[in-house]
Order: sequence, then C-alpha cells, then structure tokens
Amino acid sequence: MKYIYILLFISLLLFGCKKDETNDIPINIENQNTVEEIFKATGCKPTNVQDINIARMRLFVDNNNIKYLYGSKTKNNIENFWIAKFDLSGNQLWEIINSKSLTTNFAYNPQVLHNGNLVFGCAQLNNDYVLAVQPVLITPQNGIAKFINVRENFQYSDITIFDNFFFCSINDRQLNLNSNAIRWFAQIDNEGNILNQDGEMNIPQNYSIWKDSNTFISFAESTIEKNNVLINSKEPIWAYKIQLPSHLKCEPNARFDKDTIIVNYKLELADETEKTYTYKLSYTTGKVYLNNNLDMYTFLDLEKPYIAPDSMTVTLHSINITNNNQGTTYYNISYTLQNKTKEKVITEGTFETLYSNLVKGDFQTGFFSKLYPGESINRTYTFKSISSTPYKIIQYKHDLMGSDADIIAKSLKWKINNK
Repeated sequence: MKYIYILLFISLLLFGCKKDETNDIPINIENQNTVEEIFKATGCKPTNVQDINIARMRLFVDNNNIKYLYGSKTKNNIENFWIAKFDLSGNQLWEIINSKSLTTNFAYNPQVLHNGNLVFGCAQLNNDYVLAVQPVLITPQNGIAKFINVRENFQYSDITIFDNFFFCSINDRQLNLNSNAIRWFAQIDNEGNILNQDGEMNIPQNYSIWKDSNTFISFAESTIEKNNVLINSKEPIWAYKIQLPSHLKCEPNARFDKDTIIVNYKLELADETEKTYTYKLSYTTGKVYLNNNLDMYTFLDLEKPYIAPDSMTVTLHSINITNNNQGTTYYNISYTLQNKTKEKVITEGTFETLYSNLVKGDFQTGFFSKLYPGESINRTYTFKSISSTPYKIIQYKHDLMGSDADIIAKSLKWKINNK
C-alpha cells in the first residue's frame, strides 16, 4: 500500500503537495514562455513544443527516468490543466490540455499506479477557492486521459494505492479548512472505473491483503481482522486477537489458500534470534485452524519450584480438569508460594488463564497478603470456561499493575493438558 497526503488549501494554489516539494520548479515569470526557460527549469530541452503559455509548471520523473511537465497552460485568459511527456532527449511525446473548463484548473500530485498508469489531481478554482478536485487517469504510453467524474464538487486530499485500485478521500483537517468540501470517498480501479463511492469507507492503513475489491484482511501485531470497504458499522466482520512475544522487529505477510488466510509474523526476538509465528484462519468465519504461538514460550513442570520475576518462589502442584457435561469446564489448581529472600517483603501474585491465542481468560480473585522472608502459603483456586473454548495456559501474574505484554513475556507459565 502506498499512502500520500496532500495539502489542499492556499498552499495547494502554489502546488504545495507533499510528495513533490523537492521537485519545485522556479519559473521566471517575466520570461517563462521560451524553450530555454523550460530547459533551465527542468534540465530537459523540448524540441517541438508549440504555443508555450505556461502558467504553472513542475517536473515529475518516474521510476524509468521519464520526465513529465505538469501544471497549467493559459488559453483565453484561463489556466487549463496541462501535462506533457518528454523522452530522454527532450522531445515532447504528447501533451494533454483540458480546455473545456470555464474556471481555473491545473494538474498536481502525480502518482504511479501498480499497472504503470498515472493519476493526477485536476484542481478547479474560483477566486482562489478550491471548487473541486477531480482524479485524472493517464495512460503514459499514449497520453490518453480519463477525467473521472465521481460526483459534483468532489474533492480529495488523500490517495491510498493498492495493487488493483486506489482510494480518493478527504481527511478531517481539510474538511475543516475548506468550507466547499464534503466528506466523500471513491474507490477506483487502475483503468479509471469507479468501483465504489460513499460518504464513509473502511480503508486499511496498515498491512492488508484483499480477497476482492470489497473485503480485505488487515493484520497488525495485535489482531487479524476481516473488514468490508462499505462499512455499516465500525466493527470488523470478525477479529482474532493475538499476543506476540517481546521483539525488536516484526515483518508480517499474508496469503490466501482458497478460503484460508495464512498470516506469518517473522520476528527478531529480544535475544536477536529469529522466529516465525503462523496463524491459519477461515476467511469466512475467522475460525482458527492453526497457530504455533504456544511454541514461543517455555512451559514449566508441576511440583517443581520456580522463582518469579518478583522473587517469589512458586510451585504449582496440580491442575485438575473436570466437566459438568452441560457446557462448563472447571480447572482447579493447588499451589504454594514461598518468600525465600532474606530482606524482601513480597506481595502475593495471582494466577490467570489464557486461550491458545494468548488472550486472557479467567483470573483469580480474592484477598491476597504479603509474605515476609521465610513465610509461605498454600492455596487452591478454581477457574471456569465454556467447554467449547478451553483454556490452554495458566500463568502466575507477578505484577498486578504491569502491562499484559510485559507480564506474558516474563511470567511463569504452565500448559493445560485438556482431554
């Protein structure tokens, strides 16, 4: 995905688009209508340009080092949207002039789509106020332009580009700055056809993969979600929460295998080793087929003492699992806490259960005390779960005020062997 932010107020009148600030061209206003002036400004000397009446001009160089001049030419005292393509020798290959408008209009903010086509904005002004911004799709091989009519007075400030289509939208800042603007979104394919348009759209801003032009999977470091572009609510179709271990770097990627979405998270861990965690889910329902995130932790043995990060010695004696055959599963634990330090007072921690995706389940409640050096305490507790969604892990929560991510990275953990 490629995301571009454009300033769309007075600075837009001076071609203030963020992407192109380094390509600003200093035009000599008193002597701009000469081939030599274009050569000085662009380093490109046109050989067959006729009727040069340039009002605004910038240089755009694509990934193949092909040069385009864009901005506006004056005709009948009106600025007109203008783009010209030049070869590496400076020959003009084609030019586009929009001479049908009765108001000032000019080209700005060129973007390259994934199929090689170009998109420019055509800004229409009246007395220095932006009336509309129209997306224009250009076929660079032959200079054919398609002015895309989204709706009357449509304006956009943001472009979000994906493999097969792009979105034009306006952000809240520009809505507040421009009284003529309305909130509207347009989804357009790489040939200039409007796929969807609405007053609200759900556009992914992070990692995403598309099943079709309407639905997509977004995968962040905390959730995997299915969403629809045309949203009726802000809630995803389904969401699956994940909990990755502490890491220095994360490189996620995803692919489809028929109706299965496979998401891989390649992590550089805190010890600088690399490990990949994989999740396989149903695209339709979000049901989990596979995840290997339990492999990221070391699980402890019963009846053995372990020292928690708060210095408490913890021994989990047993995990007894029973079922009432009516949909509820019970997990009864017995444990011993010991303060084996010489000079430290330690507050009791609590136990809590986790699902296979490391999302918290049930947690221990009650009154807890402080253990002084040499003291110990024996306790039991029973957790409950819905039988169809059993717990997989029990952890000792050593820091009652700590963050979930920090606790799960450092806590003592035991795997629950569900029958």
